[in-house]
Amino acid sequence: MLRRRRMVFAKPPRAWPVPLAGLLLFAGIAAAALYLTRPSNIDLRGTFTMFQPLRCQAGSPGSILHTSMEFERGDGRVVGRVTRWASPRMSTETVRGFVHCREVGSYRVRLPKEASYVVALPSLGRRFGPVSLERLVALHYRYDVFYCCGP
Repeated sequence: MLRRRRMVFAKPPRAWPVPLAGLLLFAGIAAAALYLTRPSNIDLRGTFTMFQPLRCQAGSPGSILHTSMEFERGDGRVVGRVTRWASPRMSTETVRGFVHCREVGSYRVRLPKEASYVVALPSLGRRFGPVSLERLVALHYRYDVFYCCGP
């Protein structure tokens, strides 16, 4: 009787690569469907200028450092918020014999695409807009806000 030698390096086939490949394919299809069905975002940038009476004081509650800007869609739901200003600058100026403070800060915010936006300054009780998406596209996604003269 001949004895067959058993090969030392032969291993039984594994069953896990096929289900794993199927699971990865399903996860990829689900991620692609989620990515393609959600609304795309826009990156909006601009400056916010506040011009108010009195001298500039960084610790003042009415300062640009304590002011937030919100972007709302038509129904009033907030879709974006700016709370930190990039490189805020403050300068005290004299206008018609009275001291005023000019505060300028840059902002950048990511917003979902909507037909129009309303810009709100909740701490100052002011609203600007609506600003249409077409106008923002024409301005290359740049929107500057100017607020004058305090409460």
